[in-house]
Amino acid sequence: MKYVFLILLLSFGVFAQSFECKVSFNSQSQTLNDLQFNNSNQIKLGQADSFTVFLNKNIDNQFSIEVYDPSVPSRTYSQGLIDKITPLSYTLWLREILLEIKCLEENV
Repeated sequence: MKYVFLILLLSFGVFAQSFECKVSFNSQSQTLNDLQFNNSNQIKLGQADSFTVFLNKNIDNQFSIEVYDPSVPSRTYSQGLIDKITPLSYTLWLREILLEIKCLEENV
């Protein structure tokens, strides 16, 4: 019984993970707080110009920032770990577009 309770506690900790993402498009920033993966492995962070931005939860505690551009069409990714100190970052720099995304795990 003790082990079942411990497993439930550990599972709850995984589901309670929340994130903060800062999305900057041509120097205009928006910060999104308390982002959580509820019943999906993907969170839509928003849209800017023709780009749609997602935060994805992959296997082995890996995450990715996905940027979809239907005008090309293309999908680009930045993949890695996210913790409270080191963000997962993505930058797209074109002649007229600067898209920057940084996501950190929030202190809960």
